[in-house]
Amino acid sequence: MNLEQKKQYNKEYRIKNLDKLRKREKEYRLKNKDERKEANRQWYYSEKGRSYYSKVSNQVPYICSKSCFRLKDRAKKKNLKFNLDADYLMSIYPKDKKCKILGFKMRVNRFSKIAKQDKYTPTVNRINPKKGYVKGNVEIISQLANSMLCNANKSELIKFKNYLTRVIK
Repeated sequence: MNLEQKKQYNKEYRIKNLDKLRKREKEYRLKNKDERKEANRQWYYSEKGRSYYSKVSNQVPYICSKSCFRLKDRAKKKNLKFNLDADYLMSIYPKDKKCKILGFKMRVNRFSKIAKQDKYTPTVNRINPKKGYVKGNVEIISQLANSMLCNANKSELIKFKNYLTRVIK
């Protein structure tokens, strides 16, 4: 059997036995969960993994697809409406990749142990939190701007603005 025949045979075998192979793979993943987790962690922090993620993680399609997946899960947990998709998030992502509130360039720092707390990380903000994650109710801003909006009410933000206008003349 030459190489081309072997490839063809393997392809046909996979098609015929797809359910059987998926079941076997799932059993393997469950059985070797810790070993796979450690192997993935080692690859992620290896030079090859760092190189790969530094190229991919700041690309808008990657950021939007990851965000969409996480937002859907969060909406389900918080019992909120959800109708977003990665294409919509890409369409509202700032073209210049700058936070529209604070003005600095957003980026993803995948290798920071506190990546979620990195002020430059792009996040999805609900304009009206009660409406949920629906089209027209979300915007992409930096983590810092989002935490400022989430942790302060309207009157506190106005006081903060008034203070800054007095101090910075």
